Amino acid sequence: MIKLRHGSAAALALVVLASGSARAQTQDPHLALEAVESPESLAWVKAENDKTLPLLSGDPRFAGLQACRPRL
Repeated sequence: MIKLRHGSAAALALVVLASGSARAQTQDPHLALEAVESPESLAWVKAENDKTLPLLSGDPRFAGLQACRPRL
């Protein structure tokens, strides 16, 4: 068993937490989207909408879906 000096355990815990946080950010490329109203998130949503709307609009079923959706 390893014996740690006073304070060493806290330092070790910080290192472990910091490395886990950095690893989580590199594993989830969309983690920044959790800040829903951020300019980066809104830009990402707009870019995705710009890609998908032309595809959806070209599908004949899309007009029917648009007609029956509730207006907010």
